[in-house]
Amino acid sequence: MIIKEEFFQFVPTTDTTGKGLADIIIQSLHSFGIETKYLRGQGYDGCASMSGQFNGVQAIIRQSYPLATYVHCAAYVLNLAVSYSCSIQEIRNCLGTISKVRDFFIYPKRKNVLKNEIEVKNWNDTETSSQASNLRISILNGDFIICLLIVNKVFSYGLPLSKQLQRINIDLGEAMDLAEDTMKELQSIRSNAESEFHTIFENALTSANKLDINISISRITGRQTKRVNIIYNNIIKETNSPESYFRVAFFIPYLDTFIDQLNSRFVSQKMLLLDFKSLISTDENEAHFLRLAQKYMVDLNAKNLCYWLSSSYGKDV
Repeated sequence: MIIKEEFFQFVPTTDTTGKGLADIIIQSLHSFGIETKYLRGQGYDGCASMSGQFNGVQAIIRQSYPLATYVHCAAYVLNLAVSYSCSIQEIRNCLGTISKVRDFFIYPKRKNVLKNEIEVKNWNDTETSSQASNLRISILNGDFIICLLIVNKVFSYGLPLSKQLQRINIDLGEAMDLAEDTMKELQSIRSNAESEFHTIFENALTSANKLDINISISRITGRQTKRVNIIYNNIIKETNSPESYFRVAFFIPYLDTFIDQLNSRFVSQKMLLLDFKSLISTDENEAHFLRLAQKYMVDLNAKNLCYWLSSSYGKDV
């Protein structure tokens, strides 16, 4: 079987609600001469108007075409998992600083300044000098260095997965297997969080010493709400160790959130995958095959299928 992907045309729209977009999609398919009763799948990105469980395009289309199974773009699912896990404030601040540094040096003149290693104070442009000075303060900070190395560690597993998920010939089964392999690797790091983070912290200290930066626990108060309050939650109150603090406050929550997001966002497609794998694998549970047969009864010879299922499995369909 050869799967073909063809572009029809751009369709203008003024109604961007789930209902409005769903109506336009179905009307357009009809205008192209496509028989929508054979609609068996949908694939969109993850914005609410498209993927919403109740009012998204996929949900509204499935009300009329229940066999039009919605499959989320796997690469975009990973992007959402990464984005959500970066909601941890310190990690988000670190990535925000990286983005600002990138934007700052996007201009050719500033790139030349960077290449020539000219000191910030040598800039004649007051506004540019002020921006550079603020970025320098943000970068030469212990929290930034720690978070940068944490992100680098986790992204070293996420980036290969991202590249694999963007391959043209990848299927849902392979995508699920790759995601599970990545989760296992991250779970192994989580199980050895203390030793894994010790390496990260030692590397951070080495970098900090070269830059004459002191890595220490930021000032914390008992009523604090805008910063992680680990010490006052009695988790590391006795040791008061910067390494323990950063491990418990930054590394473990970020790792746990990323693993949880991968699991929750990819596992939703796993049941569908197992149902279809039952067609080609004798190792799969018969319940998957029966569920698949019942779902697509309209596409099969119902009379012969019911007889075969009854004689083979002793099941009434």
